[in-house]
Amino acid sequence: MVKPELTPSSHEAKDLVGTWALVSVVAERDGRKFDSYGPNAKGLLVFDANGRYSMILIAAGLPYFASGNRSAVRRMKTRRL
Repeated sequence: MVKPELTPSSHEAKDLVGTWALVSVVAERDGRKFDSYGPNAKGLLVFDANGRYSMILIAAGLPYFASGNRSAVRRMKTRRL
C-alpha cells in the first residue's frame, strides 16, 4: 500500500489520501513470516484529508450465504460463522 515513488523523507499526509487496495497482511513471529488473514485476503484502506481512516480486512474463503442475502439469514446460522 505504499507508493513506490515516495522516499521516506518525502512522505506527506496528502500523499496517502484516497482508497488503497490490500496487497497482503504479513506478520512475523519468532523469525517466521505468515499471512495474518490467510492467503488471498481482501481489504480496503481509506484515508481522508482530515486524517481519518477506515480499514476493512477480511480473510478469503469465507462462506457465502445460500440465500444471497445476509439480512435473511437465520439466527442459528450466523452464530456458526
